[in-house]
Amino acid sequence: MNSREKGDQTETIAASFLQNNGYKILARNVYFVGGEIDIVAFKNILTFVEVKSVMCVRDAPFCEPEELFNSRKKRIVLRSINRFISKYCLTNVEWTLDLICLTGIGSGFKLKHYQNVLSY
Repeated sequence: MNSREKGDQTETIAASFLQNNGYKILARNVYFVGGEIDIVAFKNILTFVEVKSVMCVRDAPFCEPEELFNSRKKRIVLRSINRFISKYCLTNVEWTLDLICLTGIGSGFKLKHYQNVLSY
């Protein structure tokens, strides 16, 4: 499985998790020059979701997926969110940024959902 296929798989898992928790998925893989929004969802508030994943090697991850959401990645995601908001004229809409982290364990994943990660 290549990295794009792995990304699609983990984003599908994240989208299913969100749907099972009352979110409506509005869009996936929204691309802009220099960035992408993995999932755009809605549950009481417009929610942009970044999905990060790692696979375990010998039952231990090389790093935690949270570590991949560094300040550089956050800037890229925020730039894409601002482009999305501008493109769809949503300047007066309240929104949040969530992070879903998946750690691959065998043939399954351990999932963590962090809400409103702008304050991290």
